[in-house]
Amino acid sequence: MFLHFGKKIVLLASFLFVTGLFVARDYISLPLELFFAKKLHKRIESALTPRHKTVALYRLMEEVHRLFESRGLIYWIDGGTLLGAVRNKGIIPTDDDLDICVFQKDAFKLKALAPLLEKRGLKLTYLKEARFFKIVSKENPNVWVDIFSVRSIGIGKKEAIQYADKWHRVGYPNCFNEKNDLWPLKLVPFGPTQVWSPANPLPYLDRAYGPMWKSVAYISKHKDEEGPPRPLRFSVPLAWSQVLRGPAPWSLQKKAKTIRG
Repeated sequence: MFLHFGKKIVLLASFLFVTGLFVARDYISLPLELFFAKKLHKRIESALTPRHKTVALYRLMEEVHRLFESRGLIYWIDGGTLLGAVRNKGIIPTDDDLDICVFQKDAFKLKALAPLLEKRGLKLTYLKEARFFKIVSKENPNVWVDIFSVRSIGIGKKEAIQYADKWHRVGYPNCFNEKNDLWPLKLVPFGPTQVWSPANPLPYLDRAYGPMWKSVAYISKHKDEEGPPRPLRFSVPLAWSQVLRGPAPWSLQKKAKTIRG
């Protein structure tokens, strides 16, 4: 009888102990989740490109697109700019420059645009050490678009459009478009404007950024014009951040918060 009663006591004690663990978990885990959520939010906020700069980048891209179109200079977006157009429908909120490609044979057309760019408050330069062209805003030297020269190069039995400079090809061996994926170029939404994109950018993005580019944001330090390569700061699943899923803002005015009655 006492043995049977003792078993009941043990079972009851075990039940209360386990229940207590679940209750304690709820009381402890919720504050911890809130703590880490706030900490993550602060890290993301600190990594976002300032609103005034993303607005200037959109304006620069729109001006470059309009000017290139008027002179028949073929271009398409590349790198992080292409990733942003496909995934975010605009500039990635943590990106701080623009990347486009032009054919090496069209370099003379690009150089001929220098006087027109000057009239619009922009400057065309060639960075000898980095080996690419750059259009920089005179008003804000931290706002620019990198322009990479490309040409047709055979990769195995396939024809690919890849960086013309060998240094770039070695440094970024996965950043190329197969001919069938590039043509015909298509206009795609990019924030408040439109830009030219490869016909099928997915193979490029899979090669350049790996299979997780659709679901994970890899956030790097903002780079200075002559700074070192940007080390990875941290990565965030896009499901955790609505801000990182959408495009960077293109208006200086913040949206007013809605107050529900």
